Amino acid sequence: LDKVVTVRAVDDPKATDVATLVGRIEDALERGAFMDAVKAWEALPERSRTIASDWGARLQQRAAAEASARAIFAEALSALEASTR
Repeated sequence: LDKVVTVRAVDDPKATDVATLVGRIEDALERGAFMDAVKAWEALPERSRTIASDWGARLQQRAAAEASARAIFAEALSALEASTR
C-alpha cells in the first residue's frame, strides 16, 4: 500500500500536487491573503492553470487591487503622520 499512497502533512511546503495547491489557495482566500493565493495558483501545473485561466486572471486582479489599496492606505497614513508633526 505504501507504494500506491504517499502520505504528507497538509502544510508540507514541498508538496506540489494539485490537491495540495488548491488547498493552499482555499486557505489563503479564507485568510484574505490574495498574494499567497496567486502564488499557489501560479504553482499549479500549466494544464490546471489553463483550465482555470479566467478565474486565475480575476484572482490576480483582486490581488493587485488589494496591493494598490494597501499602498494608498500607507501613503494616506504617512501623509497624516507628516501633517501632525
